[in-house]
Amino acid sequence: MTTSQIENVDQVFAALDNRRIGIGPDSWIAQVFAVYLSSGNVWVQVAPKEHPDESVILQLPRTSTTGQGALALRKWAETPDALRSRRVAATSVRTH
Repeated sequence: MTTSQIENVDQVFAALDNRRIGIGPDSWIAQVFAVYLSSGNVWVQVAPKEHPDESVILQLPRTSTTGQGALALRKWAETPDALRSRRVAATSVRTH
Protein backbone atom coordinates (compact mmCIF):
# COMPACT_ATOMS: atom_id res chain seq x y z
CA MET A 1 0.00 0.00 0.00
CA THR A 2 2.92 2.35 0.18
CA THR A 3 3.65 2.37 -3.55
CA SER A 4 0.41 3.60 -5.13
CA GLN A 5 -1.57 6.78 -4.72
CA ILE A 6 -4.20 7.00 -2.02
CA GLU A 7 -7.65 5.78 -3.06
CA ASN A 8 -9.78 5.58 0.11
CA VAL A 9 -9.92 6.11 3.88
CA ASP A 10 -9.70 2.38 4.65
CA GLN A 11 -6.37 2.18 2.80
CA VAL A 12 -4.94 5.07 4.82
CA PHE A 13 -6.26 3.75 8.12
CA ALA A 14 -4.92 0.24 7.49
CA ALA A 15 -1.51 1.52 6.43
CA LEU A 16 -0.92 3.98 9.30
CA ASP A 17 -2.86 2.74 12.34
CA ASN A 18 -0.63 0.71 14.67
CA ARG A 19 2.37 1.35 12.40
CA ARG A 20 5.76 1.80 14.03
CA ILE A 21 7.13 5.23 13.14
CA GLY A 22 10.91 5.50 13.25
CA ILE A 23 13.56 3.04 14.36
CA GLY A 24 14.99 2.15 17.74
CA PRO A 25 14.19 3.52 21.18
CA ASP A 26 12.74 6.77 19.82
CA SER A 27 10.22 4.98 17.60
CA TRP A 28 6.53 5.04 18.41
CA ILE A 29 3.27 3.37 17.39
CA ALA A 30 0.79 5.53 15.48
CA GLN A 31 -2.86 5.63 16.48
CA VAL A 32 -5.16 7.01 13.80
CA PHE A 33 -8.25 8.81 15.09
CA ALA A 34 -9.77 10.09 11.84
CA VAL A 35 -9.21 10.14 8.08
CA TYR A 36 -10.88 12.64 5.75
CA LEU A 37 -10.55 12.71 1.96
CA SER A 38 -10.97 15.97 0.08
CA SER A 39 -10.58 16.45 -3.65
CA GLY A 40 -6.82 16.92 -3.53
CA ASN A 41 -5.72 15.88 -0.04
CA VAL A 42 -6.07 13.27 2.65
CA TRP A 43 -6.19 14.60 6.22
CA VAL A 44 -5.28 12.19 9.03
CA GLN A 45 -5.56 12.88 12.75
CA VAL A 46 -2.86 10.72 14.32
CA ALA A 47 -0.95 10.52 17.60
CA PRO A 48 1.59 8.36 19.35
CA LYS A 49 -0.41 5.54 20.94
CA GLU A 50 1.30 6.20 24.29
CA HIS A 51 0.43 9.94 24.13
CA PRO A 52 -2.96 10.41 22.42
CA ASP A 53 -3.09 14.01 23.66
CA GLU A 54 -0.19 14.84 21.29
CA SER A 55 -2.20 14.34 18.11
CA VAL A 56 -1.33 16.11 14.88
CA ILE A 57 -2.99 16.53 11.53
CA LEU A 58 -1.12 14.84 8.70
CA GLN A 59 -1.80 16.34 5.26
CA LEU A 60 -1.12 14.03 2.33
CA PRO A 61 -1.73 14.91 -1.30
CA ARG A 62 -3.93 12.24 -2.88
CA THR A 63 -1.06 11.52 -5.27
CA SER A 64 1.33 10.71 -2.41
CA THR A 65 1.74 7.37 -0.66
CA THR A 66 1.14 6.27 2.90
CA GLY A 67 4.88 5.58 3.09
CA GLN A 68 5.51 9.26 2.48
CA GLY A 69 3.04 10.00 5.27
CA ALA A 70 4.92 7.71 7.66
CA LEU A 71 8.18 9.43 6.71
CA ALA A 72 6.64 12.85 7.38
CA LEU A 73 5.51 11.65 10.81
CA ARG A 74 9.01 10.36 11.57
CA LYS A 75 10.53 13.72 10.60
CA TRP A 76 7.92 15.48 12.77
CA ALA A 77 8.82 13.27 15.75
CA GLU A 78 12.52 14.07 15.27
CA THR A 79 11.81 17.81 15.47
CA PRO A 80 12.36 19.38 18.92
CA ASP A 81 9.08 19.75 20.82
CA ALA A 82 9.27 23.56 20.88
CA LEU A 83 9.50 23.67 17.07
CA ARG A 84 6.82 21.10 16.22
CA SER A 85 3.78 22.19 14.28
CA ARG A 86 0.36 20.63 14.92
CA ARG A 87 0.08 20.08 11.17
CA VAL A 88 2.45 17.81 9.27
CA ALA A 89 2.56 18.20 5.50
CA ALA A 90 3.95 15.23 3.60
CA THR A 91 4.45 17.43 0.56
CA SER A 92 7.71 18.75 2.01
CA VAL A 93 9.20 15.29 2.52
CA ARG A 94 11.43 13.72 -0.11
CA THR A 95 11.83 9.94 -0.19
CA HIS A 96 15.02 9.79 -2.31
